Amino acid sequence: MPYTFFIVTAFVVAYALQLAAVFLSPGRKLDGANMGKAPGRLLVLCMLSPSMILLVFMAVGQVPLDWHALGILPVRPAMWGVAFGVTVFYQGVTFFVLKKFATFPDFSVSEDGKWQFKGLATIFGKAHNGSPWAYSLDILGTIAIATLFTMPMAFGEELAWRGFLQPFLVAEFGPMWGILLLGIIWGFWHLPINLAGLNDTKNPKLTAFVFFIIGTISMSAVFGWLVLFTGSIWPAVVAHAANNTLQNFIVKLTPKVGNIRYMLVMSAVYAVFGGVFFGLIYITM
Repeated sequence: MPYTFFIVTAFVVAYALQLAAVFLSPGRKLDGANMGKAPGRLLVLCMLSPSMILLVFMAVGQVPLDWHALGILPVRPAMWGVAFGVTVFYQGVTFFVLKKFATFPDFSVSEDGKWQFKGLATIFGKAHNGSPWAYSLDILGTIAIATLFTMPMAFGEELAWRGFLQPFLVAEFGPMWGILLLGIIWGFWHLPINLAGLNDTKNPKLTAFVFFIIGTISMSAVFGWLVLFTGSIWPAVVAHAANNTLQNFIVKLTPKVGNIRYMLVMSAVYAVFGGVFFGLIYITM
């Protein structure tokens, strides 16, 4: 199976880069802003590594050079807005559900009419002097621009995961099980940095083996359906970039992740949306 050797290689390279990032981090912990420049760059390289490995496989003839099969063509630009909107919707629901169960965010309107989420900078500044709708558009525009800048890193994963690996798994196990398996593979590909506490400093093992895997399976359903529906990886690249951007926004609006109730609620919301998209895959594919 050509994809088996690819998976092994992708894991070996990613684990080496992640462990190097952990080793170079202050106190050997990947704790948010304290990560440091060198570890951060190594993690960016890690995100790009699956596609870099895939390109090497193409160069040596292990994988045929077929841009259509990999989903680079067609581009399907009309679906980019759909992918962005879907991601904003389910992350928005996640935000407002979490808001009922966690201490966040510190939102205020000053006496001179400035709308502000504490700790959240937008295009027009940290505080917005205008209506709530204007502030909402400011936030949405900020997310859209940040998504564009995040797309190259998302492409580094999506070309390999959804472009190359998903078709093999779907062909062998069917759309439902193939995409679920890809979500598990994708989740455990992040294992070293999760165990180091990047996404949860207080309960890293529980997050690494349970909560994060629920998240990647759920997102795999969303991204996987977009690719199956369009025949293109680009909507999944947009959704992946928007998802990472929105997760960073939510984290900035909350205390450092580590509350079990917080993680349970977030995982439950993700699981619901993942279930919806698995249902779409079952019905339409």
